[in-house]
Amino acid sequence: MKKIFFTFLCSTLLVVTFAQNNVSPYSIIGIGDIEHSSFDRSTGMGGAGISLASPRYLYNANPASYSKLDDHFISMEVTMRYKGVTYYGNGVNQTNNLSSDLSVEKLALAIKLKRNWGVSAGLLPYSSSNYSFTGSKNIIGTTNNTSTYYEGTGGLHQAYLANAISLSKNIRAGLQTTALFGQLNQKETMYLNALNITSNAVVSTNKMYINSFYGKGGIQYEGKLTKHWQLNLGAIAMLQTKLNAEQTIVVEQDSGTLYSNSIIKENYFTLPLTYAAGISLVHNNSLTISADYEQQQWSNMQYKGLNYQLVNSNRIAAGIEYAKKITYASGVYEPYFLQAGMHYTNSYLKINNQQLNEYGITVGAGFNGKRSQLGYLFNMEFGSKGTTQNNLIKENYMKASFTILCREFWFTKIKKYN
Repeated sequence: MKKIFFTFLCSTLLVVTFAQNNVSPYSIIGIGDIEHSSFDRSTGMGGAGISLASPRYLYNANPASYSKLDDHFISMEVTMRYKGVTYYGNGVNQTNNLSSDLSVEKLALAIKLKRNWGVSAGLLPYSSSNYSFTGSKNIIGTTNNTSTYYEGTGGLHQAYLANAISLSKNIRAGLQTTALFGQLNQKETMYLNALNITSNAVVSTNKMYINSFYGKGGIQYEGKLTKHWQLNLGAIAMLQTKLNAEQTIVVEQDSGTLYSNSIIKENYFTLPLTYAAGISLVHNNSLTISADYEQQQWSNMQYKGLNYQLVNSNRIAAGIEYAKKITYASGVYEPYFLQAGMHYTNSYLKINNQQLNEYGITVGAGFNGKRSQLGYLFNMEFGSKGTTQNNLIKENYMKASFTILCREFWFTKIKKYN
């Protein structure tokens, strides 16, 4: 038991070690780039995991899945990801067309408290904001423009606690409560040389500390279609959630402070109503075909800005998995599994009348120890986001992730005889 908690502690320290280095100019809008991956066994299947559950692995997309975990085990999963991005478009050259990042993305624990009751807690990313570029800005009250440098860092994290129960042999339900928190840092440096002003640049710093709670509900069904085929269904939903923010604004020039203020915003930003559904077919407990659909209703919030607006987002994902199974007298052993998948998303950003799209293909493989409770996941994804049309930036990316699973017995009732 000590080993699993020691591993969890070391992984927590790693989260602080690795920083976010991937740059995305689109993350200046809203709360940044929203993370769609659950960093679980469904990652290699394009992320299509809403209808899936496992006795051994954690499926984080649907909280109902935790009630299918094996009894008397405590499980932990840690995921590390590398991401490399190549940029195309106006303003991109050989000095700024590449970025890369290595970070620990998921820490998750799960415990089967009773035969029909599973609990999971963990830490996952929700969004990231990291950008730096130079543009032209109009001086209010004049017809003059001046060169301005924009940079931003930060993001939002989600710490969750989920409970799942088996309502019957075929139906599972779950409820997840999530604490959303993080910081967004925005800095604007306006250079005045072009206006024949001898003063130094005007630097505006905006820091926002964001926090809120939101809930996610999920349900799953699994049943036999024929002797060889099993049908799985799943659905999740999240209500609109208002984000609170403590905002600090400081404007400086010539090493002096022109303006400073801190305010509390109880409705800084609103997350939309989100719902999703999934379906999967399993043949002989070895071949799995899965598909998901998700919609986020951003249009209802009426968020608009200069040349952009937030619109409804739709995501489709599908994948296939083959798992090798060996049957023994004591049970079934799964030495390995192989996966492939794809996903397509029209994002919540519409810029210059162009809604940004993202698509990717994925592959994955997993291995389980025969004489230990360790499991390993390897995933790769190749994809593209955005476009070079209408003076926008296109991002081609490659992601590689590695997940380690560790399980141990945590409680077993043993009958004693005199």
